[in-house]
This record gives sequence, structure tokens and C-alpha cells, in this order.
Amino acid sequence: MGKGVMLILLAASLVCLVFAQETGRSCEPLRIAVIGGGPSGLFFTHAVNKIVESQKDSRAVEVTIFERSALPGGQWQSDGASEVSIYDNLWTNGASYLHEFSDYTYDEHFGRPVGVYMRRQDLLEYILGRVTK
Repeated sequence: MGKGVMLILLAASLVCLVFAQETGRSCEPLRIAVIGGGPSGLFFTHAVNKIVESQKDSRAVEVTIFERSALPGGQWQSDGASEVSIYDNLWTNGASYLHEFSDYTYDEHFGRPVGVYMRRQDLLEYILGRVTK
């Protein structure tokens, strides 16, 4: 995910640089629209923000997430906020260490280690805990 995000930002920056050289005007902030506030959209937005924070001389980047329901989490919500939701008893089929943020550990969030596979609600709670941190 990080490399793909970096490529998108690099391509947008190059387009801006060419535009600025040809027109003599400065670039507008880079605007990124993320369709869906589920886990993928939230992880992508987190990755963009981490990359932008690490670039000391980068131009402004504005990320907007468009989510149909009133709450983030997309189909992972099961409280009626989404028209279609994943069933309550779902367990992830990917190992938990593959979903862990580098700057927000499971130990930090839950106060304990987690198993290899996680329940849907636990992973959603963890993701929402990071993005609202």
C-alpha cells in the first residue's frame, strides 16, 4: 500500500511541477477523493497522511473520504448504519499482524496481545481507534 500511495503522490507532484513551469503559476493543493470509509479507505487515507507528514517540503494534500453511511467502517459496521453489512460473527481470514498500524499497536489499543485471527468487531474497533486518535 505505501509504495502505491507514494507513486500516486509522486505522479501528481510531477504533473504539478510541469504545470507550474509552463504557466508560471503555483500548484493548487493535491485533492484526493477516497470512495468508501471502510477499512481499505481508512488505511489508504492513513498511509497518505503518514507520507505527507514525512515530506518536509511537500505541497498541501487534501484527502476527503466519501462514505454513504453516517459512521466510518463501511460494510464492517453492523449497527444498522449501513444498508449492507458483514455478519456479526465474521472472523478475519488474514493474520492480525498484517493489519496492524506501525504507529498504533494492538497492545496500545487493547492493552494485550491479540490472536492470529480477529473478530470483525475487534478489528473495526482497532481501525476506528487509530483514525480517531
